[in-house]
Amino acid sequence: MIFFPLSKTRPETLLHMAVSFGPNSGGRTKAVFQRSATISNRWPDQCIITLNHRMEYRTIFESWAKQHKLPSSVRMRNMFEEIAGETLYLAADKLVTFNLPSRATPTKDPLRWMMIDAAQQRQFTLRDDGSLAHVKRWTSGLYDQLDRFDRASMLRVRETRKNDTLLHTEYYRSNGQPFIQVLAPTDRTGTTVRVFGGLYDTSGEHVDLEHLRKRWIASLCGQFDNPIAFIDDRDADDLLIKNVWLEKTVPTIAIIHSSHLRSPYTNIESVNDFNGRAIAQANRFSTMIFLTQEQLDDVKSVYECPNGQVIPHAVEGPKKRGRTAKSLQTFVLATRLVKLKQIDEVIQAFALLLVRFPKAKLHIWGTGEEERALKKLVKELCIGKNVKFKGYTKSPESALRGAAASIMTSKYEGFSLALMEALSNGVPVICYRFRYGPNAMVRHGLNGYLVDSGNVEALADAMAKILIRPIRSRFMGLCARTIRLTNSRRRIGRRWEQVILSVTDKRDCATSDSHRSN
Repeated sequence: MIFFPLSKTRPETLLHMAVSFGPNSGGRTKAVFQRSATISNRWPDQCIITLNHRMEYRTIFESWAKQHKLPSSVRMRNMFEEIAGETLYLAADKLVTFNLPSRATPTKDPLRWMMIDAAQQRQFTLRDDGSLAHVKRWTSGLYDQLDRFDRASMLRVRETRKNDTLLHTEYYRSNGQPFIQVLAPTDRTGTTVRVFGGLYDTSGEHVDLEHLRKRWIASLCGQFDNPIAFIDDRDADDLLIKNVWLEKTVPTIAIIHSSHLRSPYTNIESVNDFNGRAIAQANRFSTMIFLTQEQLDDVKSVYECPNGQVIPHAVEGPKKRGRTAKSLQTFVLATRLVKLKQIDEVIQAFALLLVRFPKAKLHIWGTGEEERALKKLVKELCIGKNVKFKGYTKSPESALRGAAASIMTSKYEGFSLALMEALSNGVPVICYRFRYGPNAMVRHGLNGYLVDSGNVEALADAMAKILIRPIRSRFMGLCARTIRLTNSRRRIGRRWEQVILSVTDKRDCATSDSHRSN
């Protein structure tokens, strides 16, 4: 939490439209929680909004809140939980355990057991952490059911399938009655829902999921005198700017977290649908935030975007020194293991480096769909002794400790938090020249090296420079730490403060004009 001198708390309620997040979510989720913590002293009344159902949501939220030191005044508001009208997600301190069925037969795996009778066979699976249980039931015929219980033994979710195709999902209250049924999308229809009872009852009919979300968001905003919405997920744009149920003006701050360009991400006039749709109607938001000036300049070369502003991510200095005197032949890569990150090119470059520096190490932190393929590549190149897959980390500081350099080879980014974290830990970076972020943070030869995208040989040469010139590399690490000043949480917090106050002033002026006209 950042303290602003001589500032007073404000009456506005800040709504952060995160939409969804999980325990291993990436940079966008980090940015939401970091921003909330940065401005929580001035605006203590804040809500982080989620619109999906996740069995362990309360525990996940508490973990993120603890990591970013959120005060207790920042709450999570979840659509499913509030439509149910009761607590669905148990907090971590709720000491309850799943009760095994009385007729359960143990199997070889202590976390699995079977129940068999004449009509059906049921297999139960307890989650590894012991907190949740899954129940899968095979019935005669083509239909399967997957029931999910919380750790208090209450049925919460039931999926019904036919020939392995999901038909619908039902969500349950603690009394065993469903409160929402979600019909799986088909080629002819999108996702539709039916609500049983309560404020949003659909009288037995299925309605568009978007319809339900808009009604709930409108109801939520109506609970606060002065709500302001930060929209971090593009799926939430229309919930605020095209919502006929909203009865008051809600200032909206749209944040563009990723590139708005189509592949190969070099033609500034080739805009993707994901961010492009929001940017094309930028004037419908109170303001639109970009993470780099380079991206805003590219946007303005195609669109007017008169309300565009730049606020990069904030960073905190590490509690401990990130570099040590030993093991400075270790390169670190911390990111999601997906094709977008082009980690295979890092592995190929590292294999070239080992010809000259056989004791060098590469530590890959993260998880993702490409993990198996990347491990296979490491095996094919016979470099398994030098390359280690370290898994997901919630402590970048620990992952970077002792690193010679951090590497990033994405096709595109919005403003890489991993790049920023490396610099703040005093670790030089070796980075492809992609849009957007490297040009705003990396000074070639001063705090790292910039390499043309796709040039594996140049990437290997840059890694070699780090090892050949250890004294220069240490100096580069010292220069890297200056990002703690340029992007300090105090400085970035001030910029968020100015934006929030400006959109509040605009709303107040619009409200006054409306009253005068009436």
